[in-house]
Amino acid sequence: DESQGILMGIFWASVVGMIFYRRERLKPDGYWWWKLLLAGLLARLTATLLHLAVGFWFYRGAVDFGGYYRRGMFTGTLVLQAFFGDPDALPNFTLDRSIELLHALLYFLTGPSLVGMFFLSGIVGFVGAYLFIRAFQVALSREGDTRFLAVSLFLLPSIVFWASLL
Repeated sequence: DESQGILMGIFWASVVGMIFYRRERLKPDGYWWWKLLLAGLLARLTATLLHLAVGFWFYRGAVDFGGYYRRGMFTGTLVLQAFFGDPDALPNFTLDRSIELLHALLYFLTGPSLVGMFFLSGIVGFVGAYLFIRAFQVALSREGDTRFLAVSLFLLPSIVFWASLL
């Protein structure tokens, strides 16, 4: 059910937002950083909806994420069967099937919803951008360069759009 996926996507976005708010609000430049994080999260979630719109309206559903969605649901069913007693139900996973396994694991957090998977993928992309910025801060710790990198990773349209999907 897509409404369940939308609600779960909003729930996970709220959880991630609260975690980042509690973590970042006490820093000296926390107010500016928190506003950027919130804008970055909203930009990622907007980009996920744009991905859906482009895929279904412009390409009329002839896109790869429809296949990943169906195979991810099927793989999720196999994972549940293997977990509850039939270990032979799970096929051998190779590197080319790792995307299916990743999508199957995401469906355990959102339910079998394409929109929910898109929202969760956007959140994963947001967390990845945040961790990239934190690694940059730890390695180089120059505040001016960090702000430019953060604005670029969170708000540059091309990076936000293409990095919002697994």
